[in-house]
Amino acid sequence: MFRHQTSLDGVMVKLTNKKIKWAVNQVVTSKKSTKSVANIYKVSQRRIQQLVKIYKDTGEYPQLKMNRRPRTYLTDEQKELKNLKHSNWTHLHLRYILQKENWQLKEELKNLKND
Repeated sequence: MFRHQTSLDGVMVKLTNKKIKWAVNQVVTSKKSTKSVANIYKVSQRRIQQLVKIYKDTGEYPQLKMNRRPRTYLTDEQKELKNLKHSNWTHLHLRYILQKENWQLKEELKNLKND
């Protein structure tokens, strides 16, 4: 079972309106479990339960909001800092690495304060 990613205005989503309709029908009419349907699309069981509840309450299939917040991408520098932050190193290790890389932290902090 492969999950095909669909692009809506450049945003990658797991569920499309067509997939939502299919998932709700599987639970409501075919009596499949929400867990098995969730596994097919690699979403949480709770998300499928929410979609089914909306359908049962309103009688209409839930629709994706096309005006949701677009995905933002990290720069290479941000990715590197994120990796350092989530490593098992202490602040001393990080300071050593930053000094070795010639990062002038004190000067950068002063510049930020002055701006």
